[in-house]
Amino acid sequence: MRLSYIKIAFNLIIGLMVISHANAQLDPQDNSPYSRYGIGDITDPSFASTINMGGLGATYHSNTGVNVLNPASYAYLTNTSFEAGLYGEYSRLIDSENINKSWNGNIGYISLSMPFANPINDLLDRVDRKVKVGMNISIAPYSTVGYNIESVLTEENIGEYIRNYAGAGGTYRSQLGFGANYKNISGGINLGYLFGKISTERIVSLTSASNPYNNFFESDYHVSGFLWNAGVMYDYVLNKTEIEEDASVSKRVVTLGLYGNSATSYKTTQNELLYAQQIVSGDLDTISSAFNVEGNGKLPSTIGFGVSLKNGEKSLIGINYEATAWSNFQNDADPRTLTNGYKLSAGGFFSPDPKSYLNYFKRIKYQYGVFYSSDPRSILSEEVTNYGISLGFGLPFINQRKISSTNFGVILGIKGSGTVIEERYMRINFGFTFNDDDWFIKRKYN
Repeated sequence: MRLSYIKIAFNLIIGLMVISHANAQLDPQDNSPYSRYGIGDITDPSFASTINMGGLGATYHSNTGVNVLNPASYAYLTNTSFEAGLYGEYSRLIDSENINKSWNGNIGYISLSMPFANPINDLLDRVDRKVKVGMNISIAPYSTVGYNIESVLTEENIGEYIRNYAGAGGTYRSQLGFGANYKNISGGINLGYLFGKISTERIVSLTSASNPYNNFFESDYHVSGFLWNAGVMYDYVLNKTEIEEDASVSKRVVTLGLYGNSATSYKTTQNELLYAQQIVSGDLDTISSAFNVEGNGKLPSTIGFGVSLKNGEKSLIGINYEATAWSNFQNDADPRTLTNGYKLSAGGFFSPDPKSYLNYFKRIKYQYGVFYSSDPRSILSEEVTNYGISLGFGLPFINQRKISSTNFGVILGIKGSGTVIEERYMRINFGFTFNDDDWFIKRKYN
């Protein structure tokens, strides 16, 4: 993993940006009726290792990987890390009469992280660096839209008709982040850019009339704006005296974490077309149209905090709480009323013997988590909740004599329990991390 990996990382990031700007198709692979509201289903920004632990975004940090939810984690890096993730999801939508099954998947994230100073250089030069700094550049989906809903209705003066709603597209977030550490406290900030396209279509088909005109409403809008979030972490070492006496003792650390962001604005550019079309003859009558309509939007403020207890690389357990003021959400291109939401999660990992040479299964990080959240969207004034469990594995492997890892996990969850539409889903997460501590190392020759 050398400079060629930098080229690969940036090519992948640029490629993902190009793909996201491609025209959205109104035939989505997934079918999530909840994504009709707001700017779609908001994706979890965490990477696979954190997702597998329920989402310990406030406190999780590692020297070989990053936690983008709290940019203070970048300061703990000692290796250059290239990370990428994928996911696949199987869902079953259930109402009083029907069951709809679907598979969907996408790229979860692409990330490149590095410390500002190589620790090997510092060791060779006998430098005791008081302040450690790390950085991250990444891109990931921010929201996804994919639904295709059909309902058959009857009215006295019209007769039977079919109403169809479809939507596709989504938004992406690219960001650059920095984190710094001094003694036991770290802080960091992410600066990001939001972009994407969302397309929707509504069709009213008059099935009981002879040779009718059906109504079509098509809309698409582009989204662009700047994002930011910041965070802090504080580590308190419980067994400092033991470590001073025996450096081989695992460090037991309690970490407190806090992250958040204020409300941020974005711009929209929208095209709309309303027309009627006679199915038999194909005659089309444009009713109204509007192109390049400028609008504004506002994403909500978020605050999250948590606490965790880590015993070296043997175990971790923690809890995380996050609240988001979705009642302040605004979107001129598709006005909706949302409510404030929250998420409570807990989880961790355990590894029987992370230094075992003879038993690979003892080196695996066995990850677990649970979560419960309230969704800002509602169905017929009923609150939508989302809860589930996560199980995963952190699988270490050797790449070019460096320890890297693969994270594989499964989430089983239920969204909208007790509402008219319940979604039961299984999400499979896969992520890999390539680490290298040779970048920017000073070569010494005699």
